[in-house]
Amino acid sequence: MTTRRRTILLAEDETLLAGLIQTALTERGYSVSCAKTGQEAVGMAILLRPDLILMDLHMPGGTGLDALKKLQTTGNHEVARIPVLILTGDATQDNVLAAGMFGAAGFLSKNNLDMDELARRVEQALSRKAGTPVPGAPLPSETGFGSA
Repeated sequence: MTTRRRTILLAEDETLLAGLIQTALTERGYSVSCAKTGQEAVGMAILLRPDLILMDLHMPGGTGLDALKKLQTTGNHEVARIPVLILTGDATQDNVLAAGMFGAAGFLSKNNLDMDELARRVEQALSRKAGTPVPGAPLPSETGFGSA
């Protein structure tokens, strides 16, 4: 019996980082598609229905939070239930709380990003029931990347 590879949509405008993440996740058995803007990410999510989205906060054409809001309000419950991990170099407490309010499954800092930790967090998010928000938005100190 053949199992389907889990698919990840990576919304990241920094080409070098996107390549590193795509390679790391592909080597771990995931199928990764990339978007460079929030608007492109929303369109690809609707079309591809990935198992998970890794969303940068700061991209051309709108923020990752804008894209997250659009995903939640497409009227398509399947798309709204895709778990989203926010990936950013701007891990302020306000951003963490806002991401949690809009249903993000987690928050990762790009600063000193460890690919093994990224893979662990991806697997955690995929193992949870899609669409079930993490109870309470985590504070930066709880996400493993320091204070705001």
